[in-house]
Amino acid sequence: MKNSKNIFLKDMFWYLLGTIIPMGINVIKTPVFTRHYTTEDYGYLGLVMGIFIYISTVSYSWLSSCIWRFYNSFERKKILNKFYSNLLFLYLISSVVMFFCSLIFIAFYHTPFLVYKLIILCFFHFVLKELLGLFYVILRIKGYAKFNNILLITQAMLSFIVLLFSAFVLDFDITSLISSSITIDLIFVIGVVIYLIYHKKIEVLKLDLVRIRYLKIFLNFGSFILISSMITLLLVSSDRYILAMYDNMKNVGIYTKVYDIAQISITAFVFVFFSVINPKMNKELSHNIDEADNLLVKYLFGYIFTLLPVTFLISIFSKEIAEILLGEEFRSGYVIMPYVFFSAFIYGIITINQNKLKFRNKLKTVLQILIICLVINVILNFLIVPTYGYIGAAITTLISYILMLFLFFYKESCGFFKQKNYVKTIGQQIIVLILMFGTDQVFRKILDFNIWIALLEGIIFTVLVGLIFRKKYQSLDLPI
Repeated sequence: MKNSKNIFLKDMFWYLLGTIIPMGINVIKTPVFTRHYTTEDYGYLGLVMGIFIYISTVSYSWLSSCIWRFYNSFERKKILNKFYSNLLFLYLISSVVMFFCSLIFIAFYHTPFLVYKLIILCFFHFVLKELLGLFYVILRIKGYAKFNNILLITQAMLSFIVLLFSAFVLDFDITSLISSSITIDLIFVIGVVIYLIYHKKIEVLKLDLVRIRYLKIFLNFGSFILISSMITLLLVSSDRYILAMYDNMKNVGIYTKVYDIAQISITAFVFVFFSVINPKMNKELSHNIDEADNLLVKYLFGYIFTLLPVTFLISIFSKEIAEILLGEEFRSGYVIMPYVFFSAFIYGIITINQNKLKFRNKLKTVLQILIICLVINVILNFLIVPTYGYIGAAITTLISYILMLFLFFYKESCGFFKQKNYVKTIGQQIIVLILMFGTDQVFRKILDFNIWIALLEGIIFTVLVGLIFRKKYQSLDLPI
């Protein structure tokens, strides 16, 4: 157990570093560029990027899920060369699909000229980003946490340097936010190809290894991932299009930027946690699913116990976070941040339950739950958004995720509620956090509350949580 904890902490350190540094760069970018570009610019960027996220989901998202689902099976059979060859073939086909989707997009939406440029750049951005993403998934599965995160950190830093040069020296418009990433991603793709050729790993990629039976395996699972990803994406992002129907582009820009910043803040922690546990969890679900509940319950408890305080405390200081990270025109959107924080946190819990259902091939059950939540989300958006604007949009998303949480736990709780000690500890933690929230509200009424007081309060609350639950954190068992 001690050795497992050491490996966990070591991998956690690298994934934290690989998340915090790029996130820190985004922290710097946000106040700088929300002052440099207008809310209308961000509105167009958000809508075009949103469309391309849909196209990317259709074209690519299922490929990385296939890697997580089938890599261990192909490795055990010693046929990884066939795995890689069929995967690359599907990537090329997906890129062709994305190309034609981009042409259709341009045919219907090419004015103003900014939109035309954004469409072209987004195509190249996603083609390169998704290819690199497949490479990074394989690195994570193989346990190369250090190498994976060094690459990510380098990529983020170089992109930021190119962005600063493009925006402030060359005076490019908001497209520089995308073109800077394209430049560095292209260099990285070329570097990876050279590395594979030099180490003679590229030889395993052969077109004659592409087989219908392997493609069928990927496509059958991939079609489910595609549908479920599209439903999830619609649930998360359809609200901004409904908002655009009833509100102005300025508020769409505010909602898009604030939502993205808030989501990234929690998703970063969620990503770190799952990056560490995924290799072990997927291997257990692949080889020993009937006995996996004991492991999954530990992960569920570890996730909630670790990230609930983070989510709660960040939510308390939403206004101060917005003042630091966002330009003045965007700060009014801070009111939606707590709803977004908790939506992202809840989805992390759902992921563990959903994974077990996927590996049990209960794909129909997963889709039924997602469709129910999407329908309710869309109905609520049309009922609430016209009156309450982007605040209503954020609330409906949170309601949908809470419903999804109940439905997934109803279908597959992994035996979590049988662990009375875990449930009791989470209950105690919630009580402490509610008391902290009450204390914060009192301070805000009796003090001239500012960022410095918020910082001091945040440090005190964090230390108190650590001290109160110190023994529980020390005994936390998260096998990897």
